[in-house]
This record gives sequence, structure tokens and C-alpha cells, in this order.
Amino acid sequence: MSMMSKNKDYDFKIRVILIAFAFCLVLSLSVMLDLSARANTNQAANANASAGSAEDPLITLSYLNSVLTGAGISSGTSGDSSSGIYIVLELRRGQRLRAKTNSLEIILRPGGAASVISQHADVGIGLADLTSGRELQSGDILPVNHAVLIPRADGRGISVTSDIAYVMVRGDYEIF
Repeated sequence: MSMMSKNKDYDFKIRVILIAFAFCLVLSLSVMLDLSARANTNQAANANASAGSAEDPLITLSYLNSVLTGAGISSGTSGDSSSGIYIVLELRRGQRLRAKTNSLEIILRPGGAASVISQHADVGIGLADLTSGRELQSGDILPVNHAVLIPRADGRGISVTSDIAYVMVRGDYEIF
């Protein structure tokens, strides 16, 4: 092979590499420009959402107070808060709370005290403390401000041990 033919092969390889590099560069730039345009479109849509609209809803102070501080306190013997919001219950010493149907989420608020009730203590089944990731057994103190799950309506629940306890619940419940 002559020197001239080697140079042509070398030049051809360099041209192929440069064309491939240019193609990749153009492709990368077009992808980045498309992503940038999409981000700008989303920002513009969010900026155009008016306060209180479906795109940017408002929560009023009165709603927060009723949901979080207990303005909607109930003292009935059973109820249903399966709509997805918590209901605040005011319970007295000796009252017991359990799931009525399916499962029940509970959060004991500060100032109150309660203990766990479980008829399944012999097999180590109690209430699921979702905050700490442990199983609360019958007789255990219910931790304050922990999300606790009563997994089914089989008699498991809590018993109030303080004069008054405020408990946030989500799901069907019974007070007995």
C-alpha cells in the first residue's frame, strides 16, 4: 500500500469521526433546547395560576384550626372519618377507642395519655406505630404525636388513662 493511500484512509476515518461528533452535538443541543422550552412552559403555566384556583388552592386559617386544633371535637359513640381528613375526639378516662370497620389511624395529642388494647398479646400482635416502626403491645403506653394504625376491626384499640385525651382519628371508629 502506498503512502498516498494510507493518508486517504486516515483522512476518511477522521472525517467519519468528525461527522459523527457533529451529529451527536446537534442531537444533544436539540434535546437540551426542548427540555428548556418545556420547563419555561411549565413555569409560565404556574405563574398564570391565580391564588385560590384549582391550580393554586388556598387553605384558610379557620379550616386549619378546625382540622388541626380540634374545633370539630366529637364525643359520639361511633363515627366515620374515612373521607381522608382527621377528626379530633375528646375522650375521658376509661373510654376506649377501636376500629369499627376496616382500619383506623390514630394520633394521640399532647396532654393526654392512653394505653394499647390487644386481645392478641399471646402472638405479639398489637398496634402498628408508623412513626417509630415498631409494634405496640397490649398495655404499652401510646406515644404522643405518633401515627398509629389499628389494622383491622378485631377489638384492638386504646384505653384513655388520663382525665382527658384528644385523639385525632381517620377511619370508622367506636368509643365504648
